[in-house]
Amino acid sequence: MKYANVVFILLLLLSAVVQYNDPDPGLWITTYALGALLIYLRHWAQLSRDALWVAVSACALVAIGLWPDQYAGLEGKMMKEKPQIELARESLGLGLMGLFLFINIWVRPKKA
Repeated sequence: MKYANVVFILLLLLSAVVQYNDPDPGLWITTYALGALLIYLRHWAQLSRDALWVAVSACALVAIGLWPDQYAGLEGKMMKEKPQIELARESLGLGLMGLFLFINIWVRPKKA
């Protein structure tokens, strides 16, 4: 699981880096960096499962809340006239982060 967590952390940090041109970069850079930090703390610093349950629940609720009423795909240029693309991407990103965190709930970290 150690290598999977390294991959999860790198993916989340990469996601944080590419948010610099997002309309609200601070929110998403912080969100993805926090997800990476939680995985790090769970695996290498024995963060409790309860803390991850809170994070997974928050990811799920916000991802569901962000999902657009009318799906317009994930690809294509984002335009003010089509905010559904951005909302779908943000929702999917939170869903993936929640999945990475959820996996770490069920995998017991090794004792140091």
